[in-house]
Amino acid sequence: MTFEWLDGHGYAHLRAKAIVAINGVSKRSLGDVDDAERVARGRCRAIVRVPWDDHLTVPRGAIDMKALRSTTRRAHGALAGVLMHGFSTANSATGNGAPTAPADPRTSREVQR
Repeated sequence: MTFEWLDGHGYAHLRAKAIVAINGVSKRSLGDVDDAERVARGRCRAIVRVPWDDHLTVPRGAIDMKALRSTTRRAHGALAGVLMHGFSTANSATGNGAPTAPADPRTSREVQR
């Protein structure tokens, strides 16, 4: 619905640059995750799945990054990489940035337009 609103109100350019982060992905939620990806695929810049990790349910500020599963750390790294790539692309258009490497394809599903 967010994509439809953006398109309907003259913000398709923002939708095309959007990153969809699907948080809390587990075996139980895979059907819903696949449905969400089908809606977003081809309509945004990237889709990143962030797996469920019980270590993220601790009180704010008490997360031990070493305790997170490696897939969770990679997914957050991929999300950061996609975000930073967007900054460098925007800066490159104005001559202020250098290109960066794409995010890890094992945890990020970038949608190229």
